[in-house]
Order: sequence, then structure tokens, then C-alpha cells
Amino acid sequence: MKAKLITIAVIFALLLIFILQNQNPTSVRFLFFGGQTSLALTLFMTFLAGLIVGVILMLFKKK
Repeated sequence: MKAKLITIAVIFALLLIFILQNQNPTSVRFLFFGGQTSLALTLFMTFLAGLIVGVILMLFKKK
């Protein structure tokens, strides 16, 4: 359990470093929506979306 938490913390730290180094504005388009936001925010939102999908899939797998 402790190794799992350390691995998660290291991955999160690396993700945070990557996001902080990529602050350039970028154009984002998804289906009918579009706009301009920082690359860091885009990457963070993508990470959160993947995390949420992963948690939902784990919950369905347990049933």
C-alpha cells in the first residue's frame, strides 16, 4: 500500500512539473465548443478526465 502511494505521488509530481513548464496559450476545440486557454490547464483537465473515467470503470468492474 505504501509503495502504491509513493508511486502515485511521484507521478503526480512529474505531472505537475510538466504542466508548470508548459504555460503557453493554446487553441482548444471539442465538438462544437472552442476557445483559447493555457496548455497547462488543458493538460490538467485532460488528466482529470482520464482519472474520472478510470475511477468509474474500476467501480463498474467491482460489481
